Amino acid sequence: VVAAIVVCAAGLLTTDSFAQSESDRKLRQTLNSAGLTGDIQQSLEKRLRRTIDPQLVEIGKLVFFDKLQGLHGDNSCAGCHAPAAGFGDFKSIAVGVDSNDIVGAARKGVRNQRRTPMVLNNAFYPKLMWNGRFFAPSGDPFDNSQGFAFTDPEGTNKFPANDPNVKLLLAAQGHIPGTELPEMAGFTGITGSFFATQRFFAGSTTSKFTPLAVGIPLPRYEVFSAGGLKLLGTTSSKEDPDFSQFDDGHGVAIPPAAADGSRNEPIRDVIMQRFNTSAEYKRLFGKAFPEVATGGPITFAMIGQALSEFQVSLTFADAPVDRFARGDWRAMSAAEKRGATLFFGKANCVSCHGVGGRSNQMFSDFEMYNIGVPQIAPKFGKGTGNVPFRNAAGDFVVSGRYDFGLADIRDKDKQPQEFESAKFKFRTSPLRNIHLQPTFFHNGSFTRLEDAVRHHLDPHTSAKSYDPQKAGVEPDLHQVADPGPILAVLDPKVSKRLVLTDAEIKDLVRFLRVGLADPKATPAKLAAMIPKSVPSGLPLQKFQPPRP
Repeated sequence: VVAAIVVCAAGLLTTDSFAQSESDRKLRQTLNSAGLTGDIQQSLEKRLRRTIDPQLVEIGKLVFFDKLQGLHGDNSCAGCHAPAAGFGDFKSIAVGVDSNDIVGAARKGVRNQRRTPMVLNNAFYPKLMWNGRFFAPSGDPFDNSQGFAFTDPEGTNKFPANDPNVKLLLAAQGHIPGTELPEMAGFTGITGSFFATQRFFAGSTTSKFTPLAVGIPLPRYEVFSAGGLKLLGTTSSKEDPDFSQFDDGHGVAIPPAAADGSRNEPIRDVIMQRFNTSAEYKRLFGKAFPEVATGGPITFAMIGQALSEFQVSLTFADAPVDRFARGDWRAMSAAEKRGATLFFGKANCVSCHGVGGRSNQMFSDFEMYNIGVPQIAPKFGKGTGNVPFRNAAGDFVVSGRYDFGLADIRDKDKQPQEFESAKFKFRTSPLRNIHLQPTFFHNGSFTRLEDAVRHHLDPHTSAKSYDPQKAGVEPDLHQVADPGPILAVLDPKVSKRLVLTDAEIKDLVRFLRVGLADPKATPAKLAAMIPKSVPSGLPLQKFQPPRP
């Protein structure tokens, strides 16, 4: 008895410490059972089946920050993927071409359609983009045994199975940003016609297009559909999106369409020519690719590989929850542990924000859901927004406020049922390092994490009472869509109100903000990756210093 009293007095064994230890054991068991082992970062090179190439990482970083990829001449990958925001967006809805050249909270300019997602850890994502339109059919972003599937014009033919030069989903995705008109290519030279961006290509994976017939009237705009080019009316109305207004003459004109009717490959040809006329890029790529060193050209596959390797290096997945899952009981605070218990238990966040199997411990199942997110939109027009939104009927119109998400890559005419069932669905957002995000959901309609959490608990009330000003959204995004059509097809997973106390919400937010934060992923450390210059000699954008 005396010995027991001495032990207790020494603080080595108390009722409280025993209870805490038991709760820790149970929580770790819960995490491991769900699939969280905490070793995903350590598995990276095993998944790659090689070590990361530091030389290629450096080349990819320079390409990422260089405006040389942008035909419009005023944006780079880093312009939207801001380092201090986790290589994501400071804005609720991205600003691409025609910006004020600032990267950070003070970025201003013409809005696109959605929030730029973070790049951190996306080497582990089996689906990319908010509607999952780029994905690995194998379910594994490191496995190209079944090729990689994209929307047209790339389809399934551009990145076939076992391509020796495109082994990662990220290496395929690196072919796309420079071809996107609102993001980097601009609208110069498209007066009178317009080819919709990738996000509006129908879901066909045939990559077959019918070239424009000779002698037909030039349509007001053109949109790719599953079977070829769908020509829309040659007459205009005030509701027709007029893309000619965005032809500002800046940069380089979008090249003429290829024989298949698409412009992506011609745009890439222009970009490749730029890289191949740069002596410094030839020297750098020659270090990583022997064929360039012996006189061969830089190919777009090489550019994609370089961009991919840089993004692979941006893996920050060793958070307190990972260390706890590996057995470090002190890795999380008591509040974070309570939040984790809610996440994997009562709140059931893990049902969508999964960690097991193909989720790759990324806190996302990478599936598509309609969770009733309030829909906000900029005004379509010169100086405000250059991507059209839809009306409730699904037509792209000047006054549109709806983003149909997954339905954008479904053919409304040929796949009517699939189109209807896909409306307002977006990919479950991965939650690691969410502390770096200034805004939340696909359109940044909330600027406080607690508000985003509360929306999940009761989407009906949240959407109906949504006020963009109170939510902290910038004034140019105060056009709010009627939530009725969205809530009418709300996913069953969030249709029933879930009640959590204020204390529980506080613990849950603490777990998300701190328990999932890799301590190496700080705004200052990420901003330190910004190069002092780029090989093209073009000026860097103005990066705002991160907040202390």
